[in-house]
Amino acid sequence: MTDMQTALKAAGLKKTPLNRRVWQMLKDSKNAHTCGELTHILHESSNLVSQSLLDLYKRRMVTREKRFNKHSRAAVYEYTANGSVYELLSKKNPESSSLQSEPIVLPANRIDVNTLTLQEARALYKQLKEYFA
Repeated sequence: MTDMQTALKAAGLKKTPLNRRVWQMLKDSKNAHTCGELTHILHESSNLVSQSLLDLYKRRMVTREKRFNKHSRAAVYEYTANGSVYELLSKKNPESSSLQSEPIVLPANRIDVNTLTLQEARALYKQLKEYFA
């Protein structure tokens, strides 16, 4: 446990989630930062910071640009914050939007499972799950 975590615990304060701390650090900074730099600044595991950055990137709360290191061929991403207020945006799921567009009504009579479309099968599964739950 770091000194900051010990002080927060002694004061009775909750630790801010890592996603928020990473985004706030990027927002407050005038320069873009890499995952390694944020790991050093925040005193967190590089795996946790990397996961947080990827999550924020998928939610379009940060942008990234590829930067090439002069001494090696490895590429590194530099991240900057989007927006002025921290708001955990939802991840875009392309499959969910197409399924939620309009409800599918199944015929009340007998159903031949072999001839159902994928959307009809999912709707049937959802109805049966609600019925037997």
